[in-house]
Amino acid sequence: MLSAAHLTAARARLRRYPAKHTIYWEGEPSSFFYQLQDGAVRLYSCGQRQDFVHSLVFPGETFGETVIGTNPVAPSSAEALTDTAVWVVERAELLEVLRQHPDLHAQFTRRLVDLLCFHTHMRSNTTLLPAAEQILQLVSYYAHKMLTRRNAGNCGTTSAQHCCFCERLLEQADGYISVPFTRQQIADMLGLRVETVMRTVKELDAAGRLRLHEHKLYYRTAQPALAGSAIPILS
Repeated sequence: MLSAAHLTAARARLRRYPAKHTIYWEGEPSSFFYQLQDGAVRLYSCGQRQDFVHSLVFPGETFGETVIGTNPVAPSSAEALTDTAVWVVERAELLEVLRQHPDLHAQFTRRLVDLLCFHTHMRSNTTLLPAAEQILQLVSYYAHKMLTRRNAGNCGTTSAQHCCFCERLLEQADGYISVPFTRQQIADMLGLRVETVMRTVKELDAAGRLRLHEHKLYYRTAQPALAGSAIPILS
């Protein structure tokens, strides 16, 4: 979202975090806006039995958008899934850059609307759809997103950016690609028990909607239409 010129104008600082490092905690005062340079970040909420993952952030994408709100508080925690490099912008600097660049402000607003649509759709799915359709829609969303990013040649907005998840994608001759998530990660992203995910994945494999091969999960990119509307793609 923020170009090199915008990052310079906003006095952004590049910070590096090791894997498993918590960048900020849910409920903390939100003072910074973040744009991911390298690695991957998960946005999640802590639960009594398991964490619930709201979304994954890839290079070139942003998080911490609620910093522009009045008395902003982080609605979720952010954790580096891998060794990560992040551009960090202070709230006041971001607001000033948005004020000076109306086109960027409009882009930022569209990003907020897309985020709202995405999370509303995901919440509806976890409430209204059976586990099988939840898993298919989640896998479809991230599989297509990461395949598109990887096929673009750089998995990000600059040649320096890369994404370990995109790089893990393996393609088979009949159109299946590997799903770079574990059963536990899928469970966390949907708020399901891992046992439910494992059982449902086996049922989807038997029905030909997913493929299990040598303990790896594969998804066919040309799938029939799923129940419900498509998950909006966030760039």
